[in-house]
Order: sequence, then C-alpha cells, then structure tokens
Amino acid sequence: NPVVLLPGNTCSQLEARLTDAYEPPPESPQCGAGSNERGRWFRLWRNATAMDDPAVAPCLADQLRVVYDPAARDFRNVQGVETRVLGYGSTADFLADTEANK
Repeated sequence: NPVVLLPGNTCSQLEARLTDAYEPPPESPQCGAGSNERGRWFRLWRNATAMDDPAVAPCLADQLRVVYDPAARDFRNVQGVETRVLGYGSTADFLADTEANK
C-alpha cells in the first residue's frame, strides 16, 4: 500500500533571502535593516525562535506575506524577499534541523 504524506504547516521548511529592495514595515524597522539576513539564505518558516519572540514575530509575519498583483492575476512575495522550499518533493527535510546540517 502506498503511503501518502501531506506536508502541512509543521513539515514545510521555507528559507528566505532579503535583497536591497526589502523595506521593513514602518512599525518594525528592525526587520532586515542592517541585519545578518540581508543577502544570505536563512530559515523563515519553521523558525521557532521567531515564532516565540514578540520582537521578531512582526518580521516573520511581514516576510511571509504575499502580495496580489492584479495585472498578472497572481500572488508574489513582498518586494525584496526571495523564498525557496527546502527538499521540495522529498520527505528528507520533514522536520529536519537543516541549520545544524549545513
């Protein structure tokens, strides 16, 4: 019998990279401004530290946000945020601590 795995919010791992085009929200200027995240890939989703830290949680919410483009009739990342999914199509990265394996 086949095993069917449905990745959900606890299995998916998403990395992001901030470019110079990223502008943090006015209420959270610490998000990405001169941070170590600019220009390098970092764990965005499944980042337990950011989820538990009230000072960092607004950054997580802003960088996970998508914007609707009515001309393209599609959604895209916030300007200046690039994302990638770890282990897309594989079970190898389900709940794996990829930061420790780098």
